[in-house]
Amino acid sequence: MKASPKKFAAENLFIPLLFKYWNVPVFEHYRNLIESEKWSLSRVIELQRNKLTEIMKHAYLFVPYYQKVLTEMGASLEDMKNPEMIHSFPILTKEIIQERFNELADPNFKKRDYTVEHTSGSAGQPTKVRRDLNARAAVHAATWHSNNWIGWELGDPWVWLWGRLSTTKTSWKSSYLNWYKAKLTGEVFFNIYGLDKGKVHKFVDMMKSTVPAIIVGYTNALFHLCNLIKEENIPLRSPRGVVTTAETLFPYQRELIEEVMGCKVYDRYSSSEVGPIAAECSAHEGLHLIMENTYMECVQEDKTPTPDGQSGKVLITDLNNRAMPLIRYDLGDLAIIKPLSQCSCGRSHQRLEKIVGRISDVIVLPGKRFLFPEDLGEIFYPLDSIRKFQVIHEQPTKIKVLLVLKKKSDFVHLVDLMYKQLQEACGNGIELELSLVDDIPIQSSGKHQICISKIQPLK
Repeated sequence: MKASPKKFAAENLFIPLLFKYWNVPVFEHYRNLIESEKWSLSRVIELQRNKLTEIMKHAYLFVPYYQKVLTEMGASLEDMKNPEMIHSFPILTKEIIQERFNELADPNFKKRDYTVEHTSGSAGQPTKVRRDLNARAAVHAATWHSNNWIGWELGDPWVWLWGRLSTTKTSWKSSYLNWYKAKLTGEVFFNIYGLDKGKVHKFVDMMKSTVPAIIVGYTNALFHLCNLIKEENIPLRSPRGVVTTAETLFPYQRELIEEVMGCKVYDRYSSSEVGPIAAECSAHEGLHLIMENTYMECVQEDKTPTPDGQSGKVLITDLNNRAMPLIRYDLGDLAIIKPLSQCSCGRSHQRLEKIVGRISDVIVLPGKRFLFPEDLGEIFYPLDSIRKFQVIHEQPTKIKVLLVLKKKSDFVHLVDLMYKQLQEACGNGIELELSLVDDIPIQSSGKHQICISKIQPLK
């Protein structure tokens, strides 16, 4: 099919101009990813191991923090040539980045050679990292490449659902950049913050005028948006696919989003600090790890690898970022890596079975009993009366539940059922408090946290 003039101009003029202005070699990375997805697993692993040794050597030679800790360990430059050395590196945490930011940066990089990325702070720890231009290119390329699996092509319009407080100031440069992307490259941003029926109608109008190939958004933002669209019974033109990211996707959320949007949902695992980590393909048999850009580990409390089929703490090593190497970085997430096998789509890359959730979202009850967000979702979301919920672990033996209902009058009928199901999930000895509220606002990042633990998080 011949491309429209607008798509042709976006692909061949406006997108290349944007990345030339940023001096970011995105097309080189993009072509490499298209090629390497055809490789055998052994060849991908070989590339990954080579990049591991390079990033370790760079950290050893140029990054003050790693120079100090590796020297104290008695490690040598020769040790950095062994990919297995990665497992001897100390785990990097958000606290360490915050406290030793300057020591973790390569002092040879000038300001023009890197960007500063900020996390949303949804886990209570907003963090900033430096990302060099080559790593930035790899992030954009991985996003495009994952979009390809859904049927999106370079130059096709697509929509990002994101969140920003109306009081948050936007610089004129950011405003112009968003205009340039939306009008000339097809990348449209829709602010989901303050989601209500009026904003839903604005979204539907935007869909009619933009006709995006795909929609990318926070999982809970998409879920609540689709809930309102269904309630209002608004007809919607279906995109080719919807990408959920930033929050754990549960089966009931996938089902509703697919029903309302009229297309398949593709889950994606990414972070502000390192970009896309894993993405779901059309086979929906797990999420393919983007092994060309990152090295992922799942470890137990004793820091040993988790057995097949069990969840573990996620550690990520960015294989591209030399301005601030993130090596064995603890994202604060729990995930399960699938045993090695080839996906029916034909790609050989290692896969994630599922992202269990954020460690900070896991409620740890007395006796080390765990309550995961997915467990709570199975209690609340099957009930049609419930629009939103939030579970707050306030004290070791006290849990508070906030409920937003479609009809407040339903609260009386739900109380006994909720107490019974929650008591079964939490066990004896837990005090439960249910409160009816008008709304549970999403965070300034656009995320909705369904579990909040105020108790010392799982380490």
